[in-house]
Amino acid sequence: PEVSLPDTIEDSPFAQALNHDSCERVLFVMDDDNSPLERMWCLCELVLAVDRRIPIDFATPAGVVNRQASLTKEGKSIIEGLRHVQPEKAEATVPQDKKMIEKFIEEHMGFDGVRQRVR
Repeated sequence: PEVSLPDTIEDSPFAQALNHDSCERVLFVMDDDNSPLERMWCLCELVLAVDRRIPIDFATPAGVVNRQASLTKEGKSIIEGLRHVQPEKAEATVPQDKKMIEKFIEEHMGFDGVRQRVR
């Protein structure tokens, strides 16, 4: 079933969770293809966390990448994905969500800002 989300990013469950006093970090879970970097809502979560200066941990099934003493193959893949992220090409299942998130990103830091901050 399709989930109905609020009309603004700030009213979304993602923003509400990040605004909560108990939110100290964000865990951004990656897969082997770095596909979260191609999904508009996932990039929106990154933008919200960066905007709020909340530390972000990147994880794979092997563990939290940026907290390991040596960089694993998965960690190198994530870093490579972050270096080549193209937020303007990210997709959303609901076209209206994509438009809303694109507008939010443009108003907050722009797509170039997203690229600079996630690299």
